[in-house]
Amino acid sequence: MASASKNPFLEEGVRMSVDPIKLKEVENDVRTGLCKFTEREPMNVLVIGKPGAGKSSFINSMHMAIAHRWYEVANYGDGRRGITTDLIRYDMFRDELTEPPIKGYNHGVFFWDTAGLEDLNQKIFETFLGLIMEGRIPPDTNIHEHTDTTRQRPPTVSSLKRRFPRSGAVEEWKCHRIVFLCAADEEPPMNLMEAVTDAATKDKADARILDLRIFQHLMLRVKVLKLAANETHRNTCCLMSHTTQEPSSQIAELEDEGGNNTCMGQGISCVPVPKRRRRPTVCITACSTTTLYAVENLVRAALGESINIDIHTVHIQKRESISLLKKYGSKTYFICCANYGHRLLLLSDTDPDELTEVVYHAGKISKYKKDGVMVLLFGHRNLTEGVYDLSTFDGAFMRSQPRLGEKAGRGKFISVYDAFNSDQEECLRRWVRIPTEKDEALGEEPMLMGPTENVEASEEDPFLDKVHENPPLLEPENINEARKEYPRTLQILEIDPHGYNDEYDGPVSTV
Repeated sequence: MASASKNPFLEEGVRMSVDPIKLKEVENDVRTGLCKFTEREPMNVLVIGKPGAGKSSFINSMHMAIAHRWYEVANYGDGRRGITTDLIRYDMFRDELTEPPIKGYNHGVFFWDTAGLEDLNQKIFETFLGLIMEGRIPPDTNIHEHTDTTRQRPPTVSSLKRRFPRSGAVEEWKCHRIVFLCAADEEPPMNLMEAVTDAATKDKADARILDLRIFQHLMLRVKVLKLAANETHRNTCCLMSHTTQEPSSQIAELEDEGGNNTCMGQGISCVPVPKRRRRPTVCITACSTTTLYAVENLVRAALGESINIDIHTVHIQKRESISLLKKYGSKTYFICCANYGHRLLLLSDTDPDELTEVVYHAGKISKYKKDGVMVLLFGHRNLTEGVYDLSTFDGAFMRSQPRLGEKAGRGKFISVYDAFNSDQEECLRRWVRIPTEKDEALGEEPMLMGPTENVEASEEDPFLDKVHENPPLLEPENINEARKEYPRTLQILEIDPHGYNDEYDGPVSTV
């Protein structure tokens, strides 16, 4: 049940400077435009975004821009209490909540708040979203119940279309506008954004060429900018227009300065995204969403919050998903996550697998070539702790294992169970050229780790003289000789050089 609350923009100490004459003109235009819609011929706006992205707060802000009164049309809160689980339809700008009521308004504008859909299979997500747009999904439908791919009989595109047939479409439920919302202080979910764009624009036969608007919403204590109210009203006008446009991108320009001149950020000001210099990017890929999010958190913690680097994730579900990598620029470092099944593939002579193709295409995109790609084996302490450890990050182990090296693109390889250790964090920071404590102490610039195409031999590292030779298979009894000949850290492995033994669980010792 919605409840009324105080308008945060009227709190003491908040200063808002706008042109009252211009603002009144914009407001009159919006109110006149709203009267065109009726319950039989409504305007339906679908609001999409990850859980906690601010969808409910965005709806409340749109209401406040017109109603002159803060009211929680859509309930929201912190943490899990703020996550909507159903497809909810909100009747906007009701007379009893608007001051003054809109003269001639026939209650024909509805905002639809969706559940978090970022974990869905892309085909299932696009299909279900298309069904919502076509008016086949009734309000208050539990989206997760119909799209849960972990149950015994997971949904398919065909089963969803049978469950919600075209004959059941309701004209009053068809969507006319889409708002994609994401947090302004986080990296945008590119795979989810692409799926929304495809669903909104690809089906011309069903008239699903919809106006898609992308907003970034910063839910922090913010200073009210001079154009806040004006821009909010202007974007409300834009949402209510019938002009079909190409997908446009807009960002919430909100400023956190603290002090008395602040208010809670339920309001939103939207301005065109400024062009900026592209920052280096770390792109994490994985076939498992669990692995993807876990590794993302580890990488963010290892690199720190203040670095000038974007961190993105790409969920690789099929080989077709690899095309998502093409949107990344040359200043990208790719971390390709592997699971237990990939471990067997990496050490075997099987045909190229999905991970191998991801590594290959990532290496072609990154200007750092093979140095810009890392294969990260995650979450298998007993099977991999001894085989893949920190020493593999510098490439020595890769060069001693030609099959593994070919499949990992001759790049970098590292194994992590549940967290990076301090040495691994330092290597990761060096990899993306972030100064470490050691670099700062020596006054040096960080250098890329791992083998490069322009490796030069040196007296300090005689192993590099033999990079292009087939290294001998070192037996435990040859450890002393190996230590003298190869001063760098090496893996001593008892692996049959002519084939992979499925029962092998790791090396007997490490130099």
